[in-house]
Amino acid sequence: MRQRLGLAQALLGQPRLMLLDEPTSGLDPELRKQFYDIIRDLRDSGVTILIASHALSEIQAVADQFAIIRRGRLLAHGGLDELKENARIPVRMRISVRDGEATDIATRFTDPLTVTRVNGRHVEIECDESRKVAAVRTIAELTPQIGDLEISPPRSEE
Repeated sequence: MRQRLGLAQALLGQPRLMLLDEPTSGLDPELRKQFYDIIRDLRDSGVTILIASHALSEIQAVADQFAIIRRGRLLAHGGLDELKENARIPVRMRISVRDGEATDIATRFTDPLTVTRVNGRHVEIECDESRKVAAVRTIAELTPQIGDLEISPPRSEE
C-alpha cells in the first residue's frame, strides 16, 4: 500500500520528471503489472522517468535507456542491445546427446566455440552472438547424435 500511495502522491502534480527507487519492492505480480502499465502510459505521454532497480529483467520492457552504476560510478549506459553488445556476454547452448557420446561431440567444437561443460548426456558451449547461427549449423551437422538443443541468449542481469 505504501508503494501505491507513493506513486499516487508523485502523480498528483503531473510531473514531467519522476525519480523512482525500487518502486516495485513488495508488490505482488498483479500490482507490478499495473505499475508498469502506468509507467508506460506516463512514458508515452512524455514524462521522463528514472528508475533505480536491481530487477533489470523486470524493467527492460518499459525502459528505453539503461545506466549501470557501481559504487557511484557510471560503468555503462545506452540501449539494452547496445549494452549487451558492448559487454560481449556469450550465447550459451546446451546440447543433449545420446548417453556416453558427450565427450566425442565436445571434441568437434573448435574456436570460436568454447566448450564449458561436458557430462555423460550434455555438452554446453558458448559463443559470441555474431557466431550463433554458425554454431547452430555446426550442431545441425551432428543431427543423428543430438537429442535436443537449448539456446540461452544473454540475460539483462548479466
